[in-house]
Amino acid sequence: MKTFFLTSIIYFFVIYTNYAQEQKAGSGNETRDTTSTPPPKQEDDIKRFLVLEKNGAEKRLRFYEKQEIQFKLKGDKVKNKLKIQKIKEKSLIIQEVEIPLESIESIRINTSSFYPNLFKFATLAGGVGYLGLDLVNNGPEMTRQSIITPAIFLGTHVLLRILYPNNKTYKLNSKKYLKTLIIF
Repeated sequence: MKTFFLTSIIYFFVIYTNYAQEQKAGSGNETRDTTSTPPPKQEDDIKRFLVLEKNGAEKRLRFYEKQEIQFKLKGDKVKNKLKIQKIKEKSLIIQEVEIPLESIESIRINTSSFYPNLFKFATLAGGVGYLGLDLVNNGPEMTRQSIITPAIFLGTHVLLRILYPNNKTYKLNSKKYLKTLIIF
């Protein structure tokens, strides 16, 4: 019984090592190296997003491909509002034109929200509407009340426009700059 057991262990060991050597050698030109890293991605395969970085602030403004961006180039008077086609390491591709990040002077962000815009419209409509209805009802006579009430509405409208602007422009400099990051 002992000899059968020892013979089967030796037989198993010889067959297993032989089988392992055949697997390691592979068939023909095929070799498998499991310790190597995968080949690096090409520049076109890497997905990136654009970040407006503000020094000292944790909030970043992100822009992705196919997103609309409003910017102004250095030495240009026109603000461009276009969709980003591709984001590269140091440039953007917009309408088949490559624009370096260093050539962008400012970025404009739409910061409008529903309730401030609603109140801006309501105060403007209230001031103009009150003045118009007062002129229709009382004729060309202007009383003190018919001047003060529209002035309060229109003053509130101007104050809301100052406190809650619809757009914010970021001038790019050493404290605010653009950079690209890789999407993992």
